[in-house]
Amino acid sequence: MCFKRLGIKIDEICRKRAGFDGAIHFIPGLLKDEYKFRSIDMNTVKMIIEQAMGYEEQCATYTSELYNEDVQLISKDGRLYYLPE
Repeated sequence: MCFKRLGIKIDEICRKRAGFDGAIHFIPGLLKDEYKFRSIDMNTVKMIIEQAMGYEEQCATYTSELYNEDVQLISKDGRLYYLPE
């Protein structure tokens, strides 16, 4: 999931600190892991969950292999067209 890559923990309602805030909390974060994270609003968590569910459904239904199909290329008046075979 994308939110995991961004350092967002949905179950703990927090995100990884970044920028100046992350630099300030770097040393305390070495001592205690919870200082590496910052709390986020519950409404934001709900939006992330809704979007993540929609993303999973979208990826699961899109199984087309358009780039693996052979096509016929046609050039006309400086434009390029392709036709599936």
